[in-house]
Amino acid sequence: MTESLLQPTDMEWLDKGVLSITWSDNHKGVYPVRYLRQHCPCAGCVDEWTGELRLKPDSIPLLILLEDIEPVGRYAFRFK
Repeated sequence: MTESLLQPTDMEWLDKGVLSITWSDNHKGVYPVRYLRQHCPCAGCVDEWTGELRLKPDSIPLLILLEDIEPVGRYAFRFK
């Protein structure tokens, strides 16, 4: 049996710095952009071999202003 990954089906800005994401299971989550940045699982933010965080959560500014966001692949986002 193959485990299916949840995928974003819709995104909407609720407020400056707060994003609503509707997932393929119809769950609608509300996420501050700072939270998303702090939990980024990419290889640049988390060591692929050790799992150690390269990105220090406290180094993320309290306010992050974005121009755009777009889905990348099945589960990632690109913030501009």
